[in-house]
Amino acid sequence: MNKTWIVALETYLRQVKSWSFVMLVVSPFLLLAVSLGVGYFSGSSNTNSQRIAVISDQPQLRAAFIKDNQADVSRDVTTVAAAKKRVANDKLAGYLKLSADSRRVTGRYKSQDSISSSMETSVKGFLNKTQQTLNQECQA
Repeated sequence: MNKTWIVALETYLRQVKSWSFVMLVVSPFLLLAVSLGVGYFSGSSNTNSQRIAVISDQPQLRAAFIKDNQADVSRDVTTVAAAKKRVANDKLAGYLKLSADSRRVTGRYKSQDSISSSMETSVKGFLNKTQQTLNQECQA
C-alpha cells in the first residue's frame, strides 16, 4: 500500500510539471470567476436604470402605486423635471404620471425606450384596480 502512494505521488508530480495539466486544473476555476464577475458587474450597473419614478398630484394615488410596486419604483423622484433629468442621464427607465378626477384614473408613461412588459402589466393592473374602486364609490 505504501508503494501505491509513492507511485501516485510521483505520477502527480510528473504531471504537474506540464502546462496542460496546470491549465486543466485551473481553467474551471478561472471560468467560474470570470462568469461570476461579469454577472455581478452587469447586475449592479443595471439595477437603477430599470426603475421608474411615479409622479402624481394626489399623494394617496402615488403612495398606493409605490406600495404595490416597491422594487420597481424610485421613491425619491417627485417632480416631472427631476424625472426627465434622471431619464436623460439613464438613472431611470422612465416615469409614470398618474392623475385622477372624479370619474377617471389615467396614467402616462414617458421614457426614451418602450416600457417593459412586466412593468406594463403592473401599471395596467393598478389602473384597472383603482378605476374599479372609483367606479364603486361613484355608484354608492
